[in-house]
Amino acid sequence: MSITSQFSINSDAINALSNFNVISSLMRFLLLLVVSFSFADIARAHVKWFASYDVSQTPQTIDFILASQAFWTAALFALIGFMSSIFIEGSKFGQPISNFLDFLSSPLFERMDDFVRIATGFFFICLFASGNVYLTPELTTPDEFVSWIHLAIGICIIFRYTRLIAAIGIMALWFLALRDYDLFHLLDYLPLQIGLATYFVLEGISRPEWRARRFEALRWGLAVAIMWSSIEKFAYADWFIPILNEHPYLTFGLPQYSFVIMSGVAEFVMGFGLIWTPLTRRLSALALVFIFGSAIIIFGRMDLIGHSLIIAILLITIADRTPYHAPFTQLKNHYSNVVIMGCASFILFASSYWGMHRMIYDPEFDMAAALVATVHAAPVSSPKRALDDQACVTPINLDNQTNAQDAFDEAMHAMHGPMMMGVKHPDADKAFVLGMLPHHQGALDMAKIQLKFGKDRKMRRLAFDILRTQHLEVIQMNRWLRDNKVTSTCGCVSKRGLHRPGEPA
Repeated sequence: MSITSQFSINSDAINALSNFNVISSLMRFLLLLVVSFSFADIARAHVKWFASYDVSQTPQTIDFILASQAFWTAALFALIGFMSSIFIEGSKFGQPISNFLDFLSSPLFERMDDFVRIATGFFFICLFASGNVYLTPELTTPDEFVSWIHLAIGICIIFRYTRLIAAIGIMALWFLALRDYDLFHLLDYLPLQIGLATYFVLEGISRPEWRARRFEALRWGLAVAIMWSSIEKFAYADWFIPILNEHPYLTFGLPQYSFVIMSGVAEFVMGFGLIWTPLTRRLSALALVFIFGSAIIIFGRMDLIGHSLIIAILLITIADRTPYHAPFTQLKNHYSNVVIMGCASFILFASSYWGMHRMIYDPEFDMAAALVATVHAAPVSSPKRALDDQACVTPINLDNQTNAQDAFDEAMHAMHGPMMMGVKHPDADKAFVLGMLPHHQGALDMAKIQLKFGKDRKMRRLAFDILRTQHLEVIQMNRWLRDNKVTSTCGCVSKRGLHRPGEPA
């Protein structure tokens, strides 16, 4: 056989193998599409992100949190657990435990990149099938084209040369969500999306020293996202009380507020553990997988869709055998530095959270004064009203309500005046929107009252649906007001959404 003939045969074999790989990728994508649609159909029937919130409201002050006995009790137990993991890692038991984790995760370790692509594709195609959301089931949108962006990202992830497009699409969706949601609220999702986009960029780079950092980018993005969101449990513990009212066994008999504070400490420490030494980060990831996995059992399959990407990154962290733990490698080898760097991290995240909140929502924000008083986090003032002669929509405060009748009365009184003022606008289109916004706010308030005082399961599910659907319509109306240059304090309802899982499947 001649060299030319042999080369021709080899070329045909390579082409056939290449075609097989493309066909195999397309078959996996079609299978993933079918599975994702089946999950999405179930998810539509069980709306989980139901609890109303308003990120512009005044957060609890940090000095109040630091005065809590629950905070320091949880911090003590977290420190003991963290020190124990470092001690075990350096002892004769460290290597056997690492070897055992290697054995359990060896099938995943051999296909980590494939696993990340499949998990990410599952996540984005589920969002496409669910429809009307940005990057997570919590962030709703009335725009159908956003769903098609999710599908395009899921497709681009399959092929090596289009993964950069997927990375750009992931960040584009985050910026697109800024049209309907506050920057401060979207900061919960930014670190994870940056980590995911960075992974797909590094995964396509040929330089091995850069490509080797791709899983580290995922881990850091998730760690920062978890630590940032854990601060929310300190700032807005009230948001989580309805969930505990619905599932009282979650507190293990502890007072509700104490449990929320202690869970915030645990979440922050485990997020911090993801960026520490190799065994510590693997054990932290293992604990977080248990927590997120347990939540799926309690809150249903919608929770699986919302947290699938997080769980996938945690599993990758468990499987990752990378020995280095940069940056600050030497600092992480000393016990005393756990306290120093842990406290420094908490101060950084807490001061950033309260400081940025005040800077964004306090119209009279004084940077110099804030730098002096950040630790005390003085309460923020409410945003200024835009125009006094426009219909104003303000959600009622349920904290002071002890019975449903008084709450319903307050909701009706709050709705009626602004609604009648809005419909008096001489322009019929503007009158419709300015009157409908207070009407919808009244419906949202009534739904929240039902969730707080109501017991009937069917009516609670209806309240969940009202919160989701009418929030979408509020976004549409506020966007129309903005596009048509109609200034109204009704815009204060456009930045609220649905948050946190709570109703069992």
